[in-house]
Amino acid sequence: MNRILLLALCFFPLYVFSQEVLEKRVVFDDIIYDPFFYATIEDNQGLEFKVSRISFFDEYNDKKFFFWVRRNSGLYSVSFKNIKRISFNEDDFADNEYRGFTKATLELVTGESYTIYLKTTGVISGYDEEFASPVTFYLHYNLIRSIEFRHVGEYKICPFCGTIYFDIEKDDCLYDKTPLIKGVLSESQR
Repeated sequence: MNRILLLALCFFPLYVFSQEVLEKRVVFDDIIYDPFFYATIEDNQGLEFKVSRISFFDEYNDKKFFFWVRRNSGLYSVSFKNIKRISFNEDDFADNEYRGFTKATLELVTGESYTIYLKTTGVISGYDEEFASPVTFYLHYNLIRSIEFRHVGEYKICPFCGTIYFDIEKDDCLYDKTPLIKGVLSESQR
């Protein structure tokens, strides 16, 4: 009986401490981390770059997590979370049907594929995983052959800081090392 009481006294403070940590968890009300996207970028020489923390900066230096796309007479913003791959054909770089846009093939995570014109008056920035350095790719030159995102339209989220990771291979948060949990996109978010 004494052993049971001793064990209870030993583990009760741990339980109270863990409950206190959960109740006093740090909440970042005014801090929102950018979503985390990862892609393989292939240049016009066939070299592949593994790039994380990808974002698009337009000609006004505004950071975005989507591309502007023309399809027929419509202009769309296509979120990175919906893109599986963008491929450029070297023969199409001279096609100037829409100024500031380059003809490309857009493959969505749903499997659909479209011929589109991608706004290429900006840069893709991120972190080159293999070179361990920030990197920038200019879109308005024929330097890129393809951009392939490493996700399937689903994400993982850090339960501690709320960072969203669109990267199927990421298991721990980069900021606080907390194990990530699977997130669920609602129909309106898809």
